[in-house]
Amino acid sequence: NMDILQTLASDDEGTTDCDNNCSYGCEVVAFGRPNHYALGVVSSSNKQGSGNKQDSSAFRPQRVQEFAQDTVSRDGSAVAIAAATHHTLVATKNGHLYAFGLGKGGRLGMGDGQMQQCPLPRRVLGPLARRKVAAVAAAENHSLCVTSDGTLFSWGSNRFGQLGSTSSSAGGSTSTSNSSTGNNFGCLPRRVEDMRNIPCIAVTAGEKHSVALSRRGEVYIWGDNTAGQLGVPRRSGIQKVQRVEALWNSNPPKKAISIAAAQQSTLVLTTPVAGLTRVNSIYSWGHGNHVPIRVHFDNNSSRQESLSSRTRRVINPVAIACAKYHNAAITSEGHVYTWGL
Repeated sequence: NMDILQTLASDDEGTTDCDNNCSYGCEVVAFGRPNHYALGVVSSSNKQGSGNKQDSSAFRPQRVQEFAQDTVSRDGSAVAIAAATHHTLVATKNGHLYAFGLGKGGRLGMGDGQMQQCPLPRRVLGPLARRKVAAVAAAENHSLCVTSDGTLFSWGSNRFGQLGSTSSSAGGSTSTSNSSTGNNFGCLPRRVEDMRNIPCIAVTAGEKHSVALSRRGEVYIWGDNTAGQLGVPRRSGIQKVQRVEALWNSNPPKKAISIAAAQQSTLVLTTPVAGLTRVNSIYSWGHGNHVPIRVHFDNNSSRQESLSSRTRRVINPVAIACAKYHNAAITSEGHVYTWGL
């Protein structure tokens, strides 16, 4: 329904999981359906309401002015971004986190589960007011972030345990406001207590589950596992925070460097295993399978078969992405591979 792009404002290289020492700054460009208020720009459709005819200008890329280089300093430019159906999160170089979109259910982290609309970027404060946000993730009804010291925070709906809390007060859905009963659980960012002593560097979110990557290269996962998207044997019910042992307990351990999640699946990119592999590997699970399975790339074309083993091209994935029914990977040579439906 909507897309968010980052545009580099300098020639320096970097990643979107920034440690707040980035040497680059980004602007944010958005386009898509404006009726969810998740574009960060005010269009005629925003003003008239979602039931009216949509403004065609929203389908053209528009710069989100709050992060424009000519209106903010380099410290206020974007370095990390996450977009979901109803909302968008942006982290800036100075570690501030901004949210915009539909706030019902607390997905924006503003402390008000009844807040309906936030069409322009607004800073997320609360427990994050004095922390520097380095990585962000957004799903349909919940949000996640990692701070510069590796602390993991979550907020929004915990109906399927995707916030990493088993508290009885955390079981509400987004259709009912927690604030109406005096309980603001999920409406403000809260630290995931089971990850307190496990510093993280990245996080990603599926519709009903969440995934975190530790500094050691471990993959932690929690939430709904009915489709096997957690990569653990127990397929029923809500699962608490746990490590994907199928990766870490192998000999030697498979150390992850990147993670991605979708509605019913999870992807993990791991480093080469000494003596076994020369390139990075991708493991996937979900869609009914709870066992991590290595993704094998087709390297047996007629041209490849004609080359000797010494000159044959080696496929080395360096980036991954995961969607509802398909996946994608970029190799070290800049090639894109896709698979799925």
